[in-house]
Amino acid sequence: MPSPVMRFIPRLGEITLPDTTYYGRNQTFDTTGLVVAWLYSDGSTEEIPWGSYTLDEPDMTRYTPKQIKVWAGGFDTSFNIQVVNTDKILQSITVSGPDNKVQTLGREFDKTGLAVTGHFSGGSTENLTNYATIIGYDKFKRGPQTVSVRVNGKTAPIEGITARIGEEATVSLYTGYGVKTTFIKGEAMTPEKANISFQFRASGNLLADNRTLSLANGGLTQEDFATLTGYNPNQTGKQTLSMTLDDRSLAINFYVVDAEPAVWFDFGYMRHDGDPTGHGPGAGVYYARPGETLVIAPVRYLIGYNDDNSDAGASYSWSVSGGASYTTSQGGELLHITPQAAGTYGISVAITGRNYITGSDITRSASAELVCYTGSLTPGTFTSPLKNFGPGQMCEGGTGYGWSLGSAGGYEVWAVEPRTSYKIEGNPMEAWREPGVVWMQEDNNGNGLPDELWYELPGSDETAPVRKNQITRRYALTYFKTDDHGTKNEYGQLIKEVYWADSRGRAGMIPGGFPTPWGVVGGWVTYTGTLLRDDGQIFAAGYNMDGLEGYVDCADPNFSVSKAVRADGTAANLTAVKFIRVQTSMFRYGDIFGDVSTEIQEADFLGIQSSFPKP
Repeated sequence: MPSPVMRFIPRLGEITLPDTTYYGRNQTFDTTGLVVAWLYSDGSTEEIPWGSYTLDEPDMTRYTPKQIKVWAGGFDTSFNIQVVNTDKILQSITVSGPDNKVQTLGREFDKTGLAVTGHFSGGSTENLTNYATIIGYDKFKRGPQTVSVRVNGKTAPIEGITARIGEEATVSLYTGYGVKTTFIKGEAMTPEKANISFQFRASGNLLADNRTLSLANGGLTQEDFATLTGYNPNQTGKQTLSMTLDDRSLAINFYVVDAEPAVWFDFGYMRHDGDPTGHGPGAGVYYARPGETLVIAPVRYLIGYNDDNSDAGASYSWSVSGGASYTTSQGGELLHITPQAAGTYGISVAITGRNYITGSDITRSASAELVCYTGSLTPGTFTSPLKNFGPGQMCEGGTGYGWSLGSAGGYEVWAVEPRTSYKIEGNPMEAWREPGVVWMQEDNNGNGLPDELWYELPGSDETAPVRKNQITRRYALTYFKTDDHGTKNEYGQLIKEVYWADSRGRAGMIPGGFPTPWGVVGGWVTYTGTLLRDDGQIFAAGYNMDGLEGYVDCADPNFSVSKAVRADGTAANLTAVKFIRVQTSMFRYGDIFGDVSTEIQEADFLGIQSSFPKP
């Protein structure tokens, strides 16, 4: 994440004049309406409270123009008032000018050529320009503005004022949090959906104000977006668009990813386009003993969600074939199946739902096998860990660090000796935790491979009503490799852009990219798992870490086999397991800590940390 802008005090900002600036002789000086503010290097201002600055006490017995100085923190500025030797009454003011009806965006109001005339009782007039306050001008509002001047409570409009980007200004696409620059193939682009913003600086020096121009703050308009050209929703990859702002053509880079609707059964392994139907060892096969009930659920990718990412629902059609004897209970997206005799059972599901991009109803199907074993099964032998990491992993090994499982979905699988509980240490801090969900698996077929059904260990979010509603199970996240060659960061690491799309129809770019090789076959890789605290702010920095327990890299490192549950949340009643999987279970970019990535320092089933193999 970029370093925060340092705020220091370079000078006092422009003063807002008091309500009264034109006085008769011996009238009391009145500071009502006076505003004094600091101007910081990042362009922000902060009002200085009364008593924290000092100012001249003018001599109101002498009729003359007076310059009143204001001091604060070793800095000073000034404003003017007028004291006259007369009892005439100001009745109205009129305005002519200024020379520049088109003001420069980001700069203070240019008063050159502005003339304010006061009209007094008795018919006399006087030039009051030096004592007039500009009202209603917003230096960061592009386009027409309603502006007026005020003297002693009398106002008059300045007609025809508008603000445009100046020649010296720098304007570039703002790619911070909340800005959508990645779209799914076929997805229409609208100003509201893209939420395009521009970083604006009025001039090149540090004292210039820095702001963003967007629809939300009035810096951009719908008319501006009408000038956007070059977008092709059916062309995948990087696209360079252009937009015209105040006769200035600006380049905008967008990326379109090709994410097709799909359905599959999740066996806990990454999918990639080098093996799009596989999930690792024993792909596509469930194993069970006679009388054991399995709860099987499919993953639906980009099916059944509205434009606002709300779940529009989907219909499920299950079928089972083969095998000697079985019972089923179908409940929508979950199939409960209990094989009663040895055999091979074919399982299929068809899902009909709304395609996120086109809005039309589509049907996708997936199939798998259930193999039922009889006889006495021998436990598998201890095997080397199966390394399956997500993009962005930083696995150093040794004694000084541990494993970082990468962004959301990144995982590791271990073969373990059967026990009733395990200890997995992360490196949680009070102000920063990166939760990873723990999964466990038996070895019913005795082949020593984690090719059966995974059971989840639910954490504390499962019992907190608000947090429970933010849990997405069978969440699927696809990362896309780009042709970008990358640039080196300050550590000499090659940073590559990585784009993503998820099963809820959202897409984006990982901030900062990843400082590691791609590491998987093909141009895309998809991970499926449980997503925690999905509040729709996955583009935003940071998150609320209150109450995170029962996950790796949080407070308690102990995990009990007895807490494992099936896909429907019922107890799995495991007594011992053979495989453990830990998976990064949040999708968030975390300020100075980078992306949320579950880290493992050590685990009691692997002995000393130095035995951790590098990927």
